[in-house]
Amino acid sequence: MEKVDPFNGLLLAPQLDRLFDQGHMSFSDKGGAVIAPSVLDNVNALWGLEGCRLNNLADKTRRYLAFHRELHQLSS
Repeated sequence: MEKVDPFNGLLLAPQLDRLFDQGHMSFSDKGGAVIAPSVLDNVNALWGLEGCRLNNLADKTRRYLAFHRELHQLSS
C-alpha cells in the first residue's frame, strides 16, 4: 500500500511541503529541485528553491517522484 510505504514520503520544511503537495515543485531522479513555472521568481529566489536537493534517494522513492512529476506535468 502506497500510503504506508516508507519510500513514499519526504521530510520537507513546511513551505516546501506545501509547494510539493500542490504540485508547484518536485524533485528529479538525481534529487535536484524541479520548479513549476507557476512559482514566482521572487519566491524562488527568497526561498532558494533551485538549491533544494534530496540526497541518497532509493530507487523506490525515485519511482514515486517520477509519478509526482508526471501527475503535475513537471519536467525534470
